[in-house]
Amino acid sequence: EEVAWRTATVAGTYLADEQLQVINRSQAGVPGVNVITPLQLDSGSLVLVNRGFVAATEPVPAPPTGVVSVTGRLHGSEVRHLGGLTDPEGELTEIQRIDIDRIAPQLPGPVAPVFVDLVQSEPAQGSSPIPIADPELTDGPHLSYMIQWWIFSIAVVAGWVLAVRRSARADQQRALPVR
Repeated sequence: EEVAWRTATVAGTYLADEQLQVINRSQAGVPGVNVITPLQLDSGSLVLVNRGFVAATEPVPAPPTGVVSVTGRLHGSEVRHLGGLTDPEGELTEIQRIDIDRIAPQLPGPVAPVFVDLVQSEPAQGSSPIPIADPELTDGPHLSYMIQWWIFSIAVVAGWVLAVRRSARADQQRALPVR
């Protein structure tokens, strides 16, 4: 949690034979997979790199060979939400979510407790996979809710004023002498 969304740069060699696909993903309304490739550092430890999104209709490209420098956003394991599917036992090539503890036993070295969403790499990986889109930071419905509640507040005050005026008018008419 403390390192989530921080930017980091790591260098190493991709382990293409250990590549995984996170299934049931979409980007810009297009179904596909996220491509996860372990990056082996000089120390021998591994960092999972989310290289990006590939549409379901496209082949998953191989990672660049040789030493690669990857810059990206750090994240911890993705949590299975209520009703979410679990990955089966055994060695996997397709996964439901990036669960580092679940993936680590099938990899040939110690795995960092975070993964990297690739933003850029040197050498560049080409046009595919497409880097994961940044989350859209908007006011969302909050602005419209604020306006809605201001309108409700004004309506309540106006209704109260009308009720008080009617009550005062009724009191005045009762106080007038009857002829």
